[in-house]
Amino acid sequence: MKAKGRSSWIALALLGGICFFLLPRQVADLWVAEVLTEARLAELGVAGLALEDPAMEPGLLREVAGANGLSLPAEPEVGSQLFDVDCDGDLDFFTLGEPASHREAGRPGSPGRGDERSFGLYLNDGAGRFREVAGRMGAAFTTPRKAVGSACLDLDRDGLLDLVVLLAEGSRVALWNHLGRRGYLSVVLEPAPGAEGPSMRKIRVEAAAGGRKQVRIAAVGGGPAAGKGARVHFGLGDAKEVERLAVFWKSDRVSEVRDVAANREVHVRE
Repeated sequence: MKAKGRSSWIALALLGGICFFLLPRQVADLWVAEVLTEARLAELGVAGLALEDPAMEPGLLREVAGANGLSLPAEPEVGSQLFDVDCDGDLDFFTLGEPASHREAGRPGSPGRGDERSFGLYLNDGAGRFREVAGRMGAAFTTPRKAVGSACLDLDRDGLLDLVVLLAEGSRVALWNHLGRRGYLSVVLEPAPGAEGPSMRKIRVEAAAGGRKQVRIAAVGGGPAAGKGARVHFGLGDAKEVERLAVFWKSDRVSEVRDVAANREVHVRE
């Protein structure tokens, strides 16, 4: 009887250990907030990052959404982003959020500059429907901030897109993405010398992988971004390669690359 009881306790202990390791990660670890000093911005190579750039305007959001068969609010706010949070191949939606004062008063309306709000994050279920998950992402999302702009980019080149948020007083906060990584492809666009022009221009990029086509629309040239190549990101899910990558330049040239291995950065020149 004693041996049998001891065996039962051992079995329970082993089961408990297995369950512990199978538990999901703490939500606080999924996104981590960090205030970015000028030195830190320079270290990350984004010292000149513009967060109120025309590339972030709602018009481009609607264009990208339409190209991928998605529906967004009629007037998505400045500072919203469409990007693949978890690299599953579906575009998710980030918003600076509704001001706390509006929620408490139960009144709609566009947020004013400097209103405190908690960020919103909506995951795409693959069928074009979005599920709000910000409350599960931890303090990085639920802490109210006076945010006025944002950008999404892979700050640490780990294949996951992070967020940088501009606050009303001028400081920047990085939201580091620590969700589980899947396949991805990062594409750096290099227009021909002199092709960018003085104003922002839109370039369509298509990637076919795993039996589906994804579309991104990059804005290059003009303003603070002049002379810099644009970067676009594709989440590939379980796909091991991109069968066809096509870049449609404003000059009507088309650059095409085939059989590009996943989990890498590729440069495409006009």
